[in-house]
Amino acid sequence: MPRDPTIRTSGTVGAVAAVGWLLSGLLRAIVAGSSFGSGSLAELLVPGTGGALLRTGAPLSVVAGLAGALAVGAVTGLLTYAVVRRPPGRAGVLLACWFAAVLGSVLGQLVSAAIAPGTAWLTVGNDVQSALWAGPYWGVVYGWAVGQAAVALLRRSGVTLVPAAAARARGAALVAGAVVGLGWVVTGLLQRGIVDALGPGGGSAARIVPVLLPNTATDYLSGGTPEVTVAFGLAALVVGTVAGVVTWVAARSADPAAGRTAFVLAAWLGAVLGSSLGPALTALGYAVGVGGRGLSPALVLNVLAAGVPTSALWGVLYGWLGAVAALVVLGRARRRVRPAGAQARQPAHRA
Repeated sequence: MPRDPTIRTSGTVGAVAAVGWLLSGLLRAIVAGSSFGSGSLAELLVPGTGGALLRTGAPLSVVAGLAGALAVGAVTGLLTYAVVRRPPGRAGVLLACWFAAVLGSVLGQLVSAAIAPGTAWLTVGNDVQSALWAGPYWGVVYGWAVGQAAVALLRRSGVTLVPAAAARARGAALVAGAVVGLGWVVTGLLQRGIVDALGPGGGSAARIVPVLLPNTATDYLSGGTPEVTVAFGLAALVVGTVAGVVTWVAARSADPAAGRTAFVLAAWLGAVLGSSLGPALTALGYAVGVGGRGLSPALVLNVLAAGVPTSALWGVLYGWLGAVAALVVLGRARRRVRPAGAQARQPAHRA
């Protein structure tokens, strides 16, 4: 086993992610025929992954599932290595490795779907396109465990996780939250406008646009009721708030001056988590306002189960915008800080 704690940690974390991804898919396939498997709790707590292909027993399906798991482990392990080479504080490691699991989950789902028999690349609701929509969800639900495994392994190896707080963390969080929230609204409205312009006969373009601009919340705005509009606005606020809070935690633990990788991945995660909730919250407003249904725990659970597992793709594709915006704010803050020695020398230089 490698003596370098960085290599050992990243390799073990990658293996944990790969095994967890496989087991989640297998468990989902096993419980699929039960009352629990067809319920909302199973949708939320047991994400479907390419690991379900192993249950079929068909050689090509088994290969597809194992190849997907290999991709999950490779991506998660490589990104974890980039993070732990210069480890930030505990929160920074956990959040950054959590996002590594999200990205690994996306690639793993894509690999499995691409290899599996009968793949249809542009068929709505099937195969590769469906893998893109649902791919991040395993990482969203269980990426925290991957991050916690990284923290535990580093501590066991004697690595001290010292948080490095960045200057103007609050300002960076506000900017990141605003960029993510507004970006989520703009891309949703743009997607809606393009799809409406293409019409029912839009062909492949109409199927690709929702993948490139994956915000289905605007589908509910056609109801035209104030409740839905308010719900959409509140959903955008929640998306931006979640992104901002996660960015603030990242900036308080992983100063980009000490290593940008951990901060960027951690801040990126905020957009993923926020965008997971946006469409479901809008759909909840639609169900209450247009459907005339009373707000009940069962309704909330059903709406979340229908929307959350397929809504994180927006954050994966566009969450980097908030991270870059936060980096700009933090970079400007660092440039404004002058060393005390330089300030003391300035009058002598003028003389």
